[in-house]
Amino acid sequence: MQFLILALFVAAALVGVVAYAQAKHVGRCSQCGRLLVAGTPLRRCASGHKLHLTCVGYAMNREVCPICGIYVSESAGSANPLVSAC
Repeated sequence: MQFLILALFVAAALVGVVAYAQAKHVGRCSQCGRLLVAGTPLRRCASGHKLHLTCVGYAMNREVCPICGIYVSESAGSANPLVSAC
């Protein structure tokens, strides 16, 4: 019985740590980790990476996600980002 209580306590602690880690990174740039502030220009890729405009990479005169390499073509916090077919 004591082992079960200890196991439940440890599981609850791990769930709390994971929830804290996820909440800490919501609203942060996937590249540099700095906070994303409402109203600042940002880009999103199809993989879900959120990036500051300054953290976006460029390839062949197009914006590209530096993490996954997908071309990004939508600006400034749009709810529905457009991603090129390339």
